[in-house]
Amino acid sequence: MQLLIASDIFGRTADLEALADQLAQPNVAPLLVDPYGGEYRTFDTEAAAYAAFQREVGLGCYVQILKNAVAAVDGPLTMVGFSVGAAAVWALSDTPNLHPKARAFCFYGSQIRHLATVVPRIAIELFFPDTEPYFDVSDLMAGLSRNGVVCHQTSYLHGFMNPLSVNFDAKAYAEYLLVLEDRLRA
Repeated sequence: MQLLIASDIFGRTADLEALADQLAQPNVAPLLVDPYGGEYRTFDTEAAAYAAFQREVGLGCYVQILKNAVAAVDGPLTMVGFSVGAAAVWALSDTPNLHPKARAFCFYGSQIRHLATVVPRIAIELFFPDTEPYFDVSDLMAGLSRNGVVCHQTSYLHGFMNPLSVNFDAKAYAEYLLVLEDRLRA
């Protein structure tokens, strides 16, 4: 089973690579997909990273980047997405040619709220933060819990898995790394 990790607005970072190494399966290196073509980027703030993503890429283009990466995978696929990467995974989860055993785990994909009509063709778990400033997390989860979609509301904030985020939480990172490792073994 190939593991694909879709980054957030920060793109490819040493921290994301470390996470990928922790989730790697024997003889199968995780495939990292990011909005900047693998180029390491440095941002002074999270707001600067968001502005760069919006200006240079945007969600639609990122979804296409991810679709191209997924199309190159032969066989079963597990996708893990963070923030805008989670939204991109969600957006392509209804693609007809996904492997029947494909599955996904998406963390704090707040842009999913704009894609609520997507009906995934794969098993997908969505891990939402405790709160979001622009929408009610519980309402969104209620609308998405269908057709093999499992939603979880964490007690952490958006970005809790990324050390570059102002909302990074080391305890949450350790907790959800274990959750991911458990899910990947299943």
